[in-house]
Amino acid sequence: MSNNNAISSNDPQAVEKLTTKMEECKSSQEHMKAVNAHYRKYGTCAGFPKMSGETAAKLDDRVEQAHSWNKQPYPSIVLNLIIE
Repeated sequence: MSNNNAISSNDPQAVEKLTTKMEECKSSQEHMKAVNAHYRKYGTCAGFPKMSGETAAKLDDRVEQAHSWNKQPYPSIVLNLIIE
């Protein structure tokens, strides 16, 4: 079974599918930016709305283990992938 999520250019619904995919990417980017802002303010991901304690702990651990230039839950390189 294939797990191909590619959108073919000859798909009659390609524009709609691409628009949906872009909106999902933008939403994900905004979420990551909000998590990073929360982390900068409180020094932890704990308490971020609708985030489980387990997820917050994993993100906090990721920051703790990260290189000194990358001390945030979601690295800048991930946030810069979407160009508006």
